[in-house]
Amino acid sequence: MSKRSILPLDGIWNLYHTDPGRGEEIGLHLEREPAIRPIPAEVPGEVHLDLKRAGIIPDPYYGQNAKLCYWIHGRDWWYRRRFEVDRPARRILLEFKGLDTFATVYLNGERIGEHEDMHFPAVFDVTDRVRIGGENVLAVKLGSPEFESKKRAGKPVPVWNGTYERVYTRKAEMGYGWDWAMPIMPVGIYRSVLLHLVDSAVIEDVFVKPRVLSEDEAEIELEVTVKSYLEEPREAVFRFEAECGESVVSGEKAVRIEPGDNRFELSCCVENPKLWFPWTVGEPHVYRMRSELLMDGEVVDEHHTSFGIREVELVKYSRESPNGKVFYFAVNGVRVWAKGANWVVPDLFYPAVDEGRYRRLIEMAREANMNMLRVWGGGIIESEEFYRLCDEMGIMVWQDFPFACGIYPEDEGYLELVRREAEHIVKRLRNHPCLVLWCGNNENETLAHSVGLEYRDHKIFYHVLPEVCRRLDPTRPYHPGSPSGGEEPNSPDEGDRHSWDVWFGLRDYRKIDDMARFASEFGCQAPPCPESLKRFIPPDKLWPISEDWLYHMMQAERMIYWSSEFGAPGSLEEFVRSAQLAQATILKHYIEHYRRLKFVNGGALIWDLVAPCPNISWSLIDYYLRPKMAYYEVKRAFEEVIVSIKPETEEWFSLWISNDRLTPIRGELLVQLRDFRGRVKLEERLEIEVPENSSAKVGEVNANPEDPASDFLYVRLICDGKTISENRHFFVMVKHLNIPPTKLSVRLLSCSEEGADVEISSDGYARLVQLEVIGREASFSDNFFDIINGGGRTVRVRFEGGEGAAELIASAQNAEPVRIKLS
Repeated sequence: MSKRSILPLDGIWNLYHTDPGRGEEIGLHLEREPAIRPIPAEVPGEVHLDLKRAGIIPDPYYGQNAKLCYWIHGRDWWYRRRFEVDRPARRILLEFKGLDTFATVYLNGERIGEHEDMHFPAVFDVTDRVRIGGENVLAVKLGSPEFESKKRAGKPVPVWNGTYERVYTRKAEMGYGWDWAMPIMPVGIYRSVLLHLVDSAVIEDVFVKPRVLSEDEAEIELEVTVKSYLEEPREAVFRFEAECGESVVSGEKAVRIEPGDNRFELSCCVENPKLWFPWTVGEPHVYRMRSELLMDGEVVDEHHTSFGIREVELVKYSRESPNGKVFYFAVNGVRVWAKGANWVVPDLFYPAVDEGRYRRLIEMAREANMNMLRVWGGGIIESEEFYRLCDEMGIMVWQDFPFACGIYPEDEGYLELVRREAEHIVKRLRNHPCLVLWCGNNENETLAHSVGLEYRDHKIFYHVLPEVCRRLDPTRPYHPGSPSGGEEPNSPDEGDRHSWDVWFGLRDYRKIDDMARFASEFGCQAPPCPESLKRFIPPDKLWPISEDWLYHMMQAERMIYWSSEFGAPGSLEEFVRSAQLAQATILKHYIEHYRRLKFVNGGALIWDLVAPCPNISWSLIDYYLRPKMAYYEVKRAFEEVIVSIKPETEEWFSLWISNDRLTPIRGELLVQLRDFRGRVKLEERLEIEVPENSSAKVGEVNANPEDPASDFLYVRLICDGKTISENRHFFVMVKHLNIPPTKLSVRLLSCSEEGADVEISSDGYARLVQLEVIGREASFSDNFFDIINGGGRTVRVRFEGGEGAAELIASAQNAEPVRIKLS
């Protein structure tokens, strides 16, 4: 009995486009070659990418070129290819892992089916339609997203961002336009196409449900789904082996396989299990599992998956908060304060994102001391590479279902489509240990509440999705929406909250008092660095702010307001610096505030990590993977242990230490009132002790500056003779600081092909020391930092690309640049 074989149909296809509905009229679905010239297209791929490669459209991301590409939304797109099958099989199944979005599929001139949901695969039985030993012609029509969206739309409904038609489709919503991107509707066969040749039975799914019994013992229960294409029952053996380093677990079970669907369970104990933890509290151990199905002693199918042994709990009630309501995660019984960001797909043209880009971004999140990413509901369900890398790196994932900022239909047809979609999503992702929460949607409840609609009994988010999660994945919690909690969905007293009081509300960032039980969104916009801006803004439109800026910049008035609070933007460089400083400072204040509330507050997720296109927006990392100033400030604010200063009055300050270690902190806190010329006007030393995994107020200080523009409050935490954390408080807005000039010194400590270690020091106070490398792409362990008089900092420079000579430039807001060769 032969084993299942898989014929990949990825590669170069032929691409055509027509007016909506015209393709069938000219025979694009038929076997004969079309009379029109094809465009070479990659599968997996996307139409805009193919057209750009062919020279038909300009780069959509440059200037306002995207407007020249809007015609693509109004066309039907046809993919065609030929293939051969060299052997017969009992069943031949054609699987499209990702169709975006409104698909009609033809094989050898016959229509074999339709599909209208990009979030789960389309599978067609083509056993009786495939020619064995001969040529087959496969054609896929992807209907015009503009036309098909309007055709499906019902009555107009409230939405935030994009057009209302989007809620009637199951297409990534960001393509209709958002407050961080122009409207670009991707079209394409965006994931692999496979032909499955099956002669007996296949393992469709292996769900691993772990239970942690003790430090020394765990149990895994397997729920196995097998589909048999045989006409008679057969005896079979299912066996598996999973390993994680020296930990190996295996088992087998004799089963009777009936024609059709079969489900069975088996369980086994794991001695001395290697548990999965978020990287900030432990090791993220991942088990790799291989399963086999045998009939008559022969392997007829095999299945590969991975899993982690861990249990996750969403804690909602605790005495820690004034009203007894909290929102934090516990993994294997260890409370974890979530430090992270929201995740938007790293490219609007999602097939362009390869494993290398995913890996670097998730590494950058971890390097910024993050332990959670929230996959936002207006994008896609991410690739396997994304979740696998989060598993391996110990990054928790908050997973929104793909619904955002809209009032969605509740008719039976739509609900059934959503149910099928959700079942696939849950089955596909449930073995990933990184995934700690299913969340129904993004901001739908807030929108409904704002227009006076009932939001707490929506059929999708309070019936369909929770039922699917209970039935198919009882191992992790479900939350109906983000935000969601209490009588008002964005309440600070319950559930999670999107805290936009500063950016949208223009509240004083120095007086943040939000008591959110979990801050799942907050942010501030800033442009990328000038080097990145030059890659998508034409030279003659680069400065002052132009229409090309505004096309990539969705909230210009607020960015201009906040940048003006931090400096006078007289040039491009000054505007970028002041706007990036505003973003960095506001996020720092937010994070320190929420960390002082640990575990009344359960975490802080910044909006957002990376730009999905070249834009001037919220992200910490721009489209070209260059970190903004805020990235480094966030990295420092998310350190394992931080000291922070909370103004109680204009002269009275409380001093706090936030400790994410699972051991107590003991040491000395140095408190000084200083001026920028190095004079110490007040000094105290406090012996401190802070329990493990907690935040604590460790002291108070009365600081009355003689000159508010020249004095600042400085604190440094010292443990075992080493500086663990330092912080400062300025008494005036930073644009009013009176900092005298200083000189920087740079010393090369070591250098290799991988990078260099450098020491930057200053006799005086150096404000916002910035490092750049000329000649090679590089990243830095730290950047945009202050140096206290007579202090210094060692920075690791890592070369990211290129080769040959490189030069480091160190500058500061009050110091001239210093150059040093990295060789």
